[in-house]
Amino acid sequence: MDELASLMDRTPTFGHIVVDEAQDLGPMQCRALARRGHGDSFTVLGDLAQGTAPCAASDWPTLLEHLGRSDASLAILDRGFRVPAQIIGYANRLLPTIDPTLTTPSSIRHTPGSLSIMHCSEADLLSDIVQACRRASKGDGSVGLIAADPHLPDLHERLSVKGLQTTLLDRDRQAAFGHDGEHSVGDLVAPLLVMRPWPANTPDCHPNAFPMC
Repeated sequence: MDELASLMDRTPTFGHIVVDEAQDLGPMQCRALARRGHGDSFTVLGDLAQGTAPCAASDWPTLLEHLGRSDASLAILDRGFRVPAQIIGYANRLLPTIDPTLTTPSSIRHTPGSLSIMHCSEADLLSDIVQACRRASKGDGSVGLIAADPHLPDLHERLSVKGLQTTLLDRDRQAAFGHDGEHSVGDLVAPLLVMRPWPANTPDCHPNAFPMC
């Protein structure tokens, strides 16, 4: 109906449109954006390997065609600076399974100690997790522990019993994670936060709040 309305009554347009996380746009969403773009002034950003929506794009030419910009220039940004190289290198091992056609990213940051892999027995798993969280909580900021939903209550209880201040972000508390229609906790995985008390003079922070600052 929106497409038909734009043919009958001109849809207001913008001089330039910037689209982020474009890999999750469906064909109808692309068309809605295309009708609101003036000429060819678009900047479209995304990572095909991070698509989570049922209609996630599988390739850029198809997505650009839905945007009506099939002749747009494509630039591959494969160097990052936020995530240490050790973590990106480990995550890159999944690319052949996700999509072997994707370019392998790299990082300009090399941070010693940013990645460590522990092999634990099932019997010692919970105690090893507690010890790992205790060590990590001695650093700056907060610690996020990600686990499958069925394991979260036991982990939350064990960490609390051991004196680690925790906040469990279950589905009833997704608002604390910033769930505003744009962010959500996955159906199978949710974060359990191990919090360190923030200094009293830290603005806009609270020990029981998700550390967005």
